[in-house]
Amino acid sequence: MKCCICRGNIDKKYMTNLEGEEVMYWSEGHNAEPLEEGRCCDSCNDYVVRFRIFCLTSQTLDKKEYEIQKILYTQAAVNHQLMKIKGEEE
Repeated sequence: MKCCICRGNIDKKYMTNLEGEEVMYWSEGHNAEPLEEGRCCDSCNDYVVRFRIFCLTSQTLDKKEYEIQKILYTQAAVNHQLMKIKGEEE
């Protein structure tokens, strides 16, 4: 499954069962609302949570200001993923 924000892969979550085997228990990622409609990866979810908190604490924003902030948070999440990829390649 791909992240709807950065288009990277969403990591699957594993746990060890009583027999000592690794068992996948989740592959759906996180709810990306209100930044995007769909599911997001762990890294982008940090920005989704930050944006949710921002929205709760900035209730006087008009529609235009809200949309600008939404774009800025989305771009920050994508930039974070790009820096992460660049760092792994170098």
